[in-house]
Amino acid sequence: MYAVRYKNALPILPFPDVDCTNADKGTIYFIKFYANFIVYKFGYEMYMIFVLLSAVVASNIISLLSVISLVICLLMDRWRVRRIFLIFVCYHLFVLFYSLLAYIGPVPGKCYYGKDRL
Repeated sequence: MYAVRYKNALPILPFPDVDCTNADKGTIYFIKFYANFIVYKFGYEMYMIFVLLSAVVASNIISLLSVISLVICLLMDRWRVRRIFLIFVCYHLFVLFYSLLAYIGPVPGKCYYGKDRL
C-alpha cells in the first residue's frame, strides 16, 4: 500500500540533484540541501503568508477575494488543497499580471485623447 501511495515523483525542488547522501560534500551542497528541505516542508505555508501580506498591502476587492480563498484553503484538508492549489496559484499569477498592467497603464502612443489633442 505504501509503494502505491508514494510512487509518484517528489515535488519540484530548487536543487533536484542534491539529497541527503551528498549534502556533506561541501558548504554549497549543505545550503542547497537545506533550501530543498525548507521548500519541501514549508513551501505551502510560505506561499500563504505571501498571499496574506499582498492582500494587506493592496487593500482592494481582489485582495478581499484572496483572503477569502486563503481562509477556505486553511479550513480544508491538505489533500483537498493539493487538488486546487494549481488553480489558486494561477489565479494569483493572473492578479499579479493584471495589477502590474493597471499600475503601468496603457502605452502612451495608444491613448485616446479625443479630437482636439491629435
